[in-house]
Amino acid sequence: INSTGMIFSMELDLNSKYLFKCTKPGYVTKTVSFDTKVPSGNEKDEFALFICLVDLYKEDGKTQPYEKPVGEIKYNKKLKDFDYFKNYK
Repeated sequence: INSTGMIFSMELDLNSKYLFKCTKPGYVTKTVSFDTKVPSGNEKDEFALFICLVDLYKEDGKTQPYEKPVGEIKYNKKLKDFDYFKNYK
């Protein structure tokens, strides 16, 4: 993404899957999964702006790298919008 901590924005296509990899030299890398699949008939809906903050921390030589994404963003039927899920399976 970028090592200066700057904010960025992008538009994602619906019904696609994305992996965002956040890296910085000397820091633990994290990825976030974004699944833009929406229920049939909802493709023309407007969805709220989604803000995702990812904090990186310094490697200490003991920390194991994350083997899978630290969270997933996907459509939440109850909210009728996208939501963040930690520790998903």
